Amino acid sequence: MLLLDAAVRVVGEQGVGALTHRAVAAGAVVSLASVTCHYPSIDQCHEVKDPLAVSRHQGE
Repeated sequence: MLLLDAAVRVVGEQGVGALTHRAVAAGAVVSLASVTCHYPSIDQCHEVKDPLAVSRHQGE
């Protein structure tokens, strides 16, 4: 969840256009290779992040 938490934070703070592998890596304090290993395409990160963000928002 570390990478997805970072992805949700990036989008929440900077907008969807700011979601890149590098931004997620920086937010999660992991290597760029770690992010690209788990999410070879940034679109895959978007697909997983969106339902997570919605479920967290509904829980507030």
